[in-house]
Amino acid sequence: MAQSTAMLIARHWQPVHDYAVICLASSTGAASMVTTAAFHQVLDRLKLGEPGTALRPRLLVTVRDTVRLWAADESLSASLPDLGKPAGARGMKAATSMTPRTGCSRNAPSKACPRSPAACSGTSRSRPNASPSPPACSAWTPTP
Repeated sequence: MAQSTAMLIARHWQPVHDYAVICLASSTGAASMVTTAAFHQVLDRLKLGEPGTALRPRLLVTVRDTVRLWAADESLSASLPDLGKPAGARGMKAATSMTPRTGCSRNAPSKACPRSPAACSGTSRSRPNASPSPPACSAWTPTP
């Protein structure tokens, strides 16, 4: 179990951390704290018997949700100033919904997503020879 956990962390840490940096609009220690919390939550759910499918998208959603929850906590926001940045967590807290943006470019994939668009959940191939759509996990941005 410990070896597989270490491999999961090694494989997914950097992209998940990159997404935390994007959500916080900062690359300070707070991004590492959010990343660690996301791994902890997702791995705990796996131990409780949830399926181990689509881990990276689950980790990314957990990062986003953690940033929003922490930004809403006044005492935590006071301890971690990065949660109050208008371009990062504070903007996510103020957003009424998280909706996919339109017009994503496959030529500029997010660092938070796998290199293969088919490996990310939310991709679709409605036509047999059509190229996959952009990864769903790279298309989430807050909307006011």
